[in-house]
Amino acid sequence: RAKDDGKDAQYLAELLLSHYSKLKAWQPDDAQTRRLQQLVRHRRAVVDERTGLTNRLKALLKQYFPQALHLCGEDLWRPLATAFLLKWPTLQSLQKAKKEKRKTFYYLHGSRSQKLIAQRLELIEKAVPLTDEMAVLQSHTLRVQLICRQLQLLHRTIDEFDQQIAQAFKEHDDRDLFASLPGAGPVLAPRLLATLGSERERYAQASNLQRSSGIAPVTKQSGGKCHIHRRYLCSTFFKQTFHEYAKESILHSRWAAAYYLQQTQKGCAHHTAVRALAYKWQRIIWKCWQTSTPYREEFYEAALRKNRSPLLALFEQIQVGR
Repeated sequence: RAKDDGKDAQYLAELLLSHYSKLKAWQPDDAQTRRLQQLVRHRRAVVDERTGLTNRLKALLKQYFPQALHLCGEDLWRPLATAFLLKWPTLQSLQKAKKEKRKTFYYLHGSRSQKLIAQRLELIEKAVPLTDEMAVLQSHTLRVQLICRQLQLLHRTIDEFDQQIAQAFKEHDDRDLFASLPGAGPVLAPRLLATLGSERERYAQASNLQRSSGIAPVTKQSGGKCHIHRRYLCSTFFKQTFHEYAKESILHSRWAAAYYLQQTQKGCAHHTAVRALAYKWQRIIWKCWQTSTPYREEFYEAALRKNRSPLLALFEQIQVGR
């Protein structure tokens, strides 16, 4: 396991000099695809930044204002939560506000459930501050409001990314192909297109795509020992795209939900079953991509019936959308 950059460079030079005929020249994607690739990757990076800030905000609130985690909803990055904390960063300032003012705030920010509003107002009335120390309240308030402003800016930036991605996806030649995938939607369809790209020769076989994306498992065998594990050395964005799409397809495709159910009945954990489904989806998407043919759910189910697939027996247990 010795490591030496000089030797590595020498081996690479020898490979290039002696085995040039076995190497395949890399071809860049077209301008349409490169534009979409940049947009979806940067959008994902911004979403990751939002997740990090949300976790930081949650940790700060637990130290002095834990009631906000229930009063602001599940997602602290949403406009209701950030506006709430900018207006009332402490429980003390919230309890000083009039009841009608709190109720109007929820109503104006899209929370229209009277039952939920009543529960939140009751919680505010009965809540007891975790601390009254001004030094703690003032310092935490400054940081919480800073993060809230950052989250608001990130939220607007993500909206701008979504608009540009939608426009770039609409203008792409392969739009209909990826838009036909069940459950892909406005977020995952452009990401799937960006990960595969426009160069069909890059993945001559479906197995090339499965290994490159990290979805295909790795087999290690020596003598009588054989060990299979998931692939670690791969593009995280590439792998996440297919994993997240497979998870979403369970709610929109009957055969995908049946396959996931089949894997879980065998004893597979959730993510293992989703990876197995992604592995199966990749062969289908690759074939559609190579032939420039939109996906048709009824055609695939007909093929399953023709081959007498065991998945057919599970169709009766599936309710699409649940």
